[in-house]
Amino acid sequence: MRYATLQFDRSLLKDTLLTLRPEQREIVILAYFGGLTHSEISKQLGQPLGTVKTRMRLALKKLRSVLRPQYQEQADVGL
Repeated sequence: MRYATLQFDRSLLKDTLLTLRPEQREIVILAYFGGLTHSEISKQLGQPLGTVKTRMRLALKKLRSVLRPQYQEQADVGL
């Protein structure tokens, strides 16, 4: 049962990341999967720090809005 939940989570995360604008997705991936700080992402991408922070904030807001109903539905069916 736990394996099925992990597979669901991975698939859902992948699909949800694809809902982001490419520049937002890139920052989220660098931060969460690459372990980079906002400053490191700013330097790596050659973008102002404020731009990186804004894109991250907007991306996380979008991810929450997409994922929250999915996980609520999962909780409702008892997965």
